[in-house]
Amino acid sequence: MMQQEKDARKKMRLHVLYLAQSGICQTRKSIALSLSLHRNTVSRWLIRYQSGGLEKLLSTSQPSPPKGQRTLPLDVIGSLREQLSKPDGFANYTQIQEWIEKQHGLKVNYLTLYKIVRYHLKAKLKVSRRSHVKKTLPKSRLSGMSSPISF
Repeated sequence: MMQQEKDARKKMRLHVLYLAQSGICQTRKSIALSLSLHRNTVSRWLIRYQSGGLEKLLSTSQPSPPKGQRTLPLDVIGSLREQLSKPDGFANYTQIQEWIEKQHGLKVNYLTLYKIVRYHLKAKLKVSRRSHVKKTLPKSRLSGMSSPISF
């Protein structure tokens, strides 16, 4: 089976199983050392095999959500779009997280929220940045002054 398997991840799991079943390696630590894996990875794979057999050991992908499903309900996305269009808006993504939790009772991961706001809603949080008081004025603004500066 190991020789016929094309997927490298599945082949490695089968190799772990082979080393354990054949008696070549006696411990999980020795299996991990021989395959350059972490001992906890080997343990996790062997536990999966014990609990669900070969089928569970070889299942490597997580089930994905249905196509077109949003991570936030559409009404939440609509109200978020409305809030982002207001001029006062939000200063950072943590404020958006708090607002969603307060208004809709949902906890949203920071990175998930960033991706929704930035890429799905195509919005950027515009915050005015502080400027240093001694910063020089651009030349275009200096030329518009009524009286020249004399020293």
